[in-house]
Amino acid sequence: MSSKPQALTSLGPMRAFASNSKKISTELIQINENLMEFNKYVTEYYKQLAETWNEAQKKVNLKAPDVPHDIEQIESFKRIWIDIFDNDFTELFDSEKFGVNYGKLVSKELELTKN
Repeated sequence: MSSKPQALTSLGPMRAFASNSKKISTELIQINENLMEFNKYVTEYYKQLAETWNEAQKKVNLKAPDVPHDIEQIESFKRIWIDIFDNDFTELFDSEKFGVNYGKLVSKELELTKN
């Protein structure tokens, strides 16, 4: 038997593996493609968040005083920061571009979970 390696695929667990190897290979390729697409969408997701954060922080830096000296200035700075970030992130989350990407991201995540 050992002189005929091709005969090993007709015995025991190797037979089952050989018969299922095409199905397993196809599933592994599909999982890898889903993972690549998921990574693309998650990268875009974090890119959008980072860009929005940077733009909001620039707006805060322009409106806020350089160094708050008392509690009233600190409170004013916090209100400015909250208002600007709230507005910018609300715009991002309401945008079609974000919604489409987030939908695809969740869809691919569900496909990966299913696999």
